[in-house]
Amino acid sequence: MLETIILAGVAAAVFGATTLALRWHRRLNEWWTDDVWEPKGFFGELGTWLAESIRGVRFLDDYVSGAATTGANKKEWVINRPGKICGVRPNSGASDRTTGSDVIDVKINGTSIWATAANRPTQAAATTGAYTTSPPDGTTSVRAGDVVSYEWATVSTGGTGKTRNTITIAVRHT
Repeated sequence: MLETIILAGVAAAVFGATTLALRWHRRLNEWWTDDVWEPKGFFGELGTWLAESIRGVRFLDDYVSGAATTGANKKEWVINRPGKICGVRPNSGASDRTTGSDVIDVKINGTSIWATAANRPTQAAATTGAYTTSPPDGTTSVRAGDVVSYEWATVSTGGTGKTRNTITIAVRHT
């Protein structure tokens, strides 16, 4: 709690009032944010530095306004130093889907971080908000030069699709 207050104080002193809210995630044992935050927007490079300095956690964010579709490598990030993926948080804003579920997969160099496919983040067809997630049970360690990517392994059917999709992947650097 103390670290959250100090960070908020530093951000407020540098940038004025801010809505960035971080908290310690007890289950993942890492910093986490409930906000979908793109540090390269309002905060610029100093915001990127702040985001990556929080206990050495880097947040890999993506936003897709259109309907979710299957296919490899919806977004890729090249990792610049060793670390470990410590959290994945996908979210959808709207859905008119009627059948099935949406499943997201996160990969390191093309290999899923979930050894058990049933543990990947999942969301029922008509549901919006945060996906149901389980901690990764595969390899989550990354090295400099590794490529982290995500994709929808399956998408629900019926209607025009889930829109306003976001994903945040937290990487703790060692």
